Amino acid sequence: MPLTVVGRTNDQVTGLDGSPVGGLSFGELLGLLTYSPALLLLGDEVDDPAALRAAARTALATAAAWELEAWASMALDVHSGRVPGNVLCSFVARLGAAITRTFGVTA
Repeated sequence: MPLTVVGRTNDQVTGLDGSPVGGLSFGELLGLLTYSPALLLLGDEVDDPAALRAAARTALATAAAWELEAWASMALDVHSGRVPGNVLCSFVARLGAAITRTFGVTA
């Protein structure tokens, strides 16, 4: 089942299986996969495209629109280094690279 966000479309953004991601930005995917309380990504799952797609579907199904925006902002702050010394820095950097490989979106 492809990821979808009501009212948003972007056919250029797809998963490795070619299914549309629904116009989610890099920051939104990073935020969902970093901060959603509905999931916990472990080491090997970050590098597994199928696990990332499934995790993003799960997180998206449980996230409110305001959470999507807030989590994206927080995750991009960590990813860009605007939050120095954050314990999530290395995880978010690794996750960001995996998001680019899996979903074809960049920061």
